[in-house]
Amino acid sequence: MSSFDVIGKEITRRDAYDKVTGRAEYVADLNLPGMVYGKMIHSPVAHAIFKSIDTSKALALPGVVDITTFEDIPEIPYTSCGHPRPYDTPADLFIYNRHARYVGDPIGCVVAETPEIAEEAVRLLTYEYEELPFYLTPDEAM
Repeated sequence: MSSFDVIGKEITRRDAYDKVTGRAEYVADLNLPGMVYGKMIHSPVAHAIFKSIDTSKALALPGVVDITTFEDIPEIPYTSCGHPRPYDTPADLFIYNRHARYVGDPIGCVVAETPEIAEEAVRLLTYEYEELPFYLTPDEAM
């Protein structure tokens, strides 16, 4: 017979008291010296091939540290399948997408000294893209 230390027994979680009293610290609670904030740049259109993103106005904004887009990152495909054997799932995603397939598809990221500056920088971006057709019903898709 096997002897188990945990299975079938009540175990008090080490972090339970801190969590229920609100004393637990989470990553979002951290504020470290020199910390910067990221804001994803999302596609404003449902289906398009992005040709370029003009970042010049955003980079000129005081407090913007850097901006990366699909132009800066190599297109190395990966899968987000989430199971331990991903080899049977298509690797059809990229860190940032030049080919946006939905409103909100990630196409870049702004890094800034505050979340507010990052938000403002995203608003200052301008895009050049070729909008592609999209279909909302099975009949349209056929």
